[in-house]
Amino acid sequence: MSAPPIDDDRLALCLPDSAPAERPTPPEHNRRAQRRLAIQTRARIVLPDCEGSLVAFGRDISWGGIRLCLPSALPGSTDRFQLRLPWLPGRALNAASQCLRVQTTSAGSQEVAARFVSLSLRDQERLERLLTLLGRRESDGTTPLARHLDVVVSDLAALDQALQEIATGYYTLHSAEASALQQGVRFSLVSPDLPDIRLRARVIDVSTPTHSVPSKAPANAVYTMILRFEHPQPLLRRFVDTQLEKLLCAQLAGTADRHRNVAPRFSHVAKPMDKHRAEKGWLEREFPDLLDRIVACWGDVPAFRRLFRELILGDVGQPGGWSEAVWADLTWLQEIHGRVFAS
Repeated sequence: MSAPPIDDDRLALCLPDSAPAERPTPPEHNRRAQRRLAIQTRARIVLPDCEGSLVAFGRDISWGGIRLCLPSALPGSTDRFQLRLPWLPGRALNAASQCLRVQTTSAGSQEVAARFVSLSLRDQERLERLLTLLGRRESDGTTPLARHLDVVVSDLAALDQALQEIATGYYTLHSAEASALQQGVRFSLVSPDLPDIRLRARVIDVSTPTHSVPSKAPANAVYTMILRFEHPQPLLRRFVDTQLEKLLCAQLAGTADRHRNVAPRFSHVAKPMDKHRAEKGWLEREFPDLLDRIVACWGDVPAFRRLFRELILGDVGQPGGWSEAVWADLTWLQEIHGRVFAS
């Protein structure tokens, strides 16, 4: 059976870990794959459906989780809880956490190993800053805070597809290096059209390696991995919508700049050459069906944005791209809609 095709836009660069020879690293190694840093701080555990909180003391912390000491016993049925670490006066670093192990010490206290399962983007930034600050105190910097996994997309269509997939909370990619199951990674989406997008994710599936070319050489092995992002789903969806809006605005701004530069060479854009062109715009003349679609979603802000994102990032239009005259009509309609129906 031939190997499945590999999407070049999904090829990932994994740094700085070394790749396993034949199979993904066992899960036991994952416990030592991230830098564990000593910390001494008071924390609070907020249990679901319970008032108040439990006092805990942090012992060490990493990208993936934290080890806590509790003077009193953690309720036996507790599996997940909200952890609050002090940040600035009146603010806290909040992380939805999962209890992995509980051990009772000889003094009667409990040590709890917890894994971070969901953080807001702001709290994830705070966690990285905290880990960076703590890491400066230690001389051994050979173990990374977390494994880097960079995905590079080269065109707008691939970027749009990647963002839409990220919004679902999951992402599938191919890599020459396999990660361990349940390993936390620092995911980066790199493109020339937007600033790098950095998220935290966890590997939930690693396939049997295939080969990018018909060869038995280990260097050609390609793994397929599925990631689950560790951010609240509604927040992730809003974040992606914001990035798509930035991309849309950048493309429209670039188009407007091109119009200003070439307008003298295209007099019909600003001054119709005849009565027919004055009565009918170039969009209506060349793409009447598209104009009907615009009219159908006029006033519906989400639908209008989706349509214009498709027009700019998708395959709608002529093979060589929109003509300058049609672009002028499109951007003019977008500007009017934005002014009239801006929320």
